[in-house]
Amino acid sequence: MSYCTQCGAYAGDEAWRRYCRKCFAEQKRQEETSLRERNYELESQIDDLLAEVRRLREKEEIRHVTDVKRVQALLQLCHPDKHGGSELAKSTTQWLLKLKTMLGPR
Repeated sequence: MSYCTQCGAYAGDEAWRRYCRKCFAEQKRQEETSLRERNYELESQIDDLLAEVRRLREKEEIRHVTDVKRVQALLQLCHPDKHGGSELAKSTTQWLLKLKTMLGPR
């Protein structure tokens, strides 16, 4: 005979039993809840890490395709002052400036 280590109730005839049915079920519910919460946290961390990997890969691909000097040359070529202030020249210059910032110093 054994008694529940949680509440002291009768746990069963087997000496190895540590919990009564009620406490055993509660223990399992708590474990499952804890595991679900941990699983959610880990999945969230995985999503964040995958997003960071994608961001770094994109940045590295940009580095392979272009470099800061080439962007600087393109900025000089498409500057709005050289194209009568056209919208295309403005938007292209803005995009190149953003790209230059993303590339960072070389």
